[in-house]
Amino acid sequence: MSARNVFYGLIVGLLLAVGGGFIVYSTFHSRLEAQSSNIETKKAELAASDDKLKLTILANNQFEQLNDVNDIIGNIIPDNKAQSDVVADVTVLAQRSNTTLNSINFNSSNIGEEQATSQTVESDYPGLRKLPVTVTVEASYDQLLQFLQEIESNQRKITVDSIAINPSENGRFAANLIVNFYVRAS
Repeated sequence: MSARNVFYGLIVGLLLAVGGGFIVYSTFHSRLEAQSSNIETKKAELAASDDKLKLTILANNQFEQLNDVNDIIGNIIPDNKAQSDVVADVTVLAQRSNTTLNSINFNSSNIGEEQATSQTVESDYPGLRKLPVTVTVEASYDQLLQFLQEIESNQRKITVDSIAINPSENGRFAANLIVNFYVRAS
């Protein structure tokens, strides 16, 4: 083997190695570019999914807060008009103010049915109806003021439509109140 043949063999080997390397490089480079593009697409999809997930979590939290607000509203303005609930509320208010509760009268009702309810009337507030109730109490002046303050600070929406106060015996007063309990319109 002559030096010239070895030299040409090395040149051919070198050219084959460089050519093979170029072919391998271009093949893997195009595959890497394709995978890189695929990874970028997946990253963009993941970012979009992440944004959707964040919005969903935010919406869910707001929905839960809305449910809490609806529960609070339900306590302030219930959707039922059961007389037993009204009687219980008035009784508690009278007990808190040490007021003697003489009577609770509902203007029109369906007493005798399983769940006695009263007829509501239109209110000035949209979406609400009022349930007028006549309450008669006997109390000292301070107790009567405390009873009215209990009505005012009660969690449930109640208003006093009218009040008539007459002197009673032993420095006490008899008061007739027309009180409106608000319920959601059905």
